[in-house]
Amino acid sequence: MLAIVVEAQLAIDRGKEWSWPVYLATLRARLKCPAILLVVCTHPAVARWGITPIPMGQPGWVLTPLVLSPGLVPTITDAEEAARTPELTILSAMAHGSGPHGSAVLKALISAFETLDEPFATLYSDVVHRSLPQAARH
Repeated sequence: MLAIVVEAQLAIDRGKEWSWPVYLATLRARLKCPAILLVVCTHPAVARWGITPIPMGQPGWVLTPLVLSPGLVPTITDAEEAARTPELTILSAMAHGSGPHGSAVLKALISAFETLDEPFATLYSDVVHRSLPQAARH
């Protein structure tokens, strides 16, 4: 088993160097399995900051977050593809929803939400909503 802490990071937050290790250690202890940190960034500058290694103090122990930045996420604009890959479509909306293809990406997102169970659709819609600028939210 592998546990993954997924954090949507919209802005640089220097406090994360202290909280991210706690998230991992807590999840690792609770589930008694290895845990990794995946930071999803909507802006390249935030992604460059997020991948900065965090020295833990213990020799040899450095936390280097895994970072998913907009350039690594495909731009999904096709409704059928969105329905087949809803989670990837959500990442696409976060990464590209305010870009040049934003309108088509957000239209495809509707198809992705139709395939998800209600709790996940609600959670993901909140995450996507927070990641978009005000104009794209409408």
